[in-house]
Amino acid sequence: MAFYLVRARLWMERGEFRRLRPFGLALTASLENARWDPETDEAVWEEEDYCSPPLAISNRDG
Repeated sequence: MAFYLVRARLWMERGEFRRLRPFGLALTASLENARWDPETDEAVWEEEDYCSPPLAISNRDG
């Protein structure tokens, strides 16, 4: 299992991912428990990855 610390600027509606299967409920719970970083205007949360091998990390900025 892998853990990722995720940072994002959110623009979605509350609960928008709830119906997504199979990860919607877990993702929604993570987002609802995210902490807000006022210095960067980002939500910060931890995600668990149970895939084997773990998912690849992508970075849109580079």
